[in-house]
Amino acid sequence: MPTLRDLLNPPSTSNVVPAGSTVLDQGARQAHRRALRSEAERAVKEGRTVFTPMLNTPASQSALSGSVAGWAEMIESVESAGWTLTAWSVSTDHKGRPQAYPLFRLR
Repeated sequence: MPTLRDLLNPPSTSNVVPAGSTVLDQGARQAHRRALRSEAERAVKEGRTVFTPMLNTPASQSALSGSVAGWAEMIESVESAGWTLTAWSVSTDHKGRPQAYPLFRLR
C-alpha cells in the first residue's frame, strides 16, 4: 500500500506533461495507478478470481468526447497484475461525471 509520501511525491516516469494536464494531475494519476495495481496484486494473493474496481473521471477531464484521462492506464496496470478485462459498466456520479465499473477475471 502506498504511503502518504508516495502519493504526494510519486517518482517521475517522464518529463513530458500532456497538454491540458498539470504536473499534479500526472502525479495523482501515477499514484492512483500504483494503488490500483497494488489492490489487484493483493486480490491475486487472496485467491480471488474476479476484481471489480471503480474508476472515476478526473475533475480535470473536459466535457469533450475522447479518451478519459487515466482510464486506459488504470486498466493496463490491473492487467499487468494478471487480470483480463471481461465486462464493463458505466454510470455517473452525483455531479454527472462518468464512473466505470470494470470486471476483471484472473488469467
